[in-house]
Amino acid sequence: MTTTLDHHRHNATLGELRDDWEKALVWSRDEAQWLQETDLVRYAEQAEDALKAARESFKRDIAFKLQDQMKKMESNLRQLNRLLETCPPFSQNERYAFTWESREQHRGLRQFIERAGRDEEGADLFSLDLYGDGQSPSDAMAELEALAQDPSIAAGSAPSVLTDYREFYSFDLNIKQDGRVVDKLSNRTGSGSGGEHRTPFYVIAGAALASAYQLEDGGGGAGLMLLDEAFYSMDEQNALAAARFLNTLGLQLLMAGPGTDESKLATFSETLYEIGRFDFDIYLERIHLKDAAHKLLISDMPSCVKP
Repeated sequence: MTTTLDHHRHNATLGELRDDWEKALVWSRDEAQWLQETDLVRYAEQAEDALKAARESFKRDIAFKLQDQMKKMESNLRQLNRLLETCPPFSQNERYAFTWESREQHRGLRQFIERAGRDEEGADLFSLDLYGDGQSPSDAMAELEALAQDPSIAAGSAPSVLTDYREFYSFDLNIKQDGRVVDKLSNRTGSGSGGEHRTPFYVIAGAALASAYQLEDGGGGAGLMLLDEAFYSMDEQNALAAARFLNTLGLQLLMAGPGTDESKLATFSETLYEIGRFDFDIYLERIHLKDAAHKLLISDMPSCVKP
């Protein structure tokens, strides 16, 4: 039989503490100290009730929430990788794929939270038998407590796995050719041409912006992405592949660029505006591009997948 903590019976006024695990943690410590300074034996039953309530609170407020966020993140990144596979290849027949790995420093805590999140009702969350790998749950709880007490985390000046599930992972972008991973973006930073540097960051920026707009959840709005010096120093193939990916995400591109890049931007733009100035007079010419024009503009890209 599951016993719940009856705070009224024990003359404890929890109020908002029932929905705020951080305040509940402070209250629990104060109560534990008070009990230790009195006759703890008389309060064995109450202490057991409090422990069970703490386990349920942990699973509800931390484990379940973080596990849901982790699953959603992995699902979104896999969807982004599927979209990247449908876009034309980038220069040198390169394709990109988001990758994520668990940070070793939080491996034990992440496993603890994942197992707690799928823990069946009534199971002993803090039992070693739940894990089967020799890792002590008390170590994970000690790490959780240390994070909760860190002043920089409490003040919001430092990220924490308690408030941001992404702190459990390291992210990168795989660079593939012919289905094989040949490099990572983290290795390429600091070397390569300007276009090689910029192209992956358009992919990353687009994914981040689409997530902010919540486009994967059917979020409303225009989904605008404003680009100054759009696709600067990138060749036509890289620019086209990046733009196709951004459009596939549901983003609308509003771009500005020099006249020398007009032919490059025209390969994927629906409307161009040529702006000229003579003294104080401004001239604006609108150019609407049809599908036939797009096909003609990319006809000299042999590796490009035709729209």
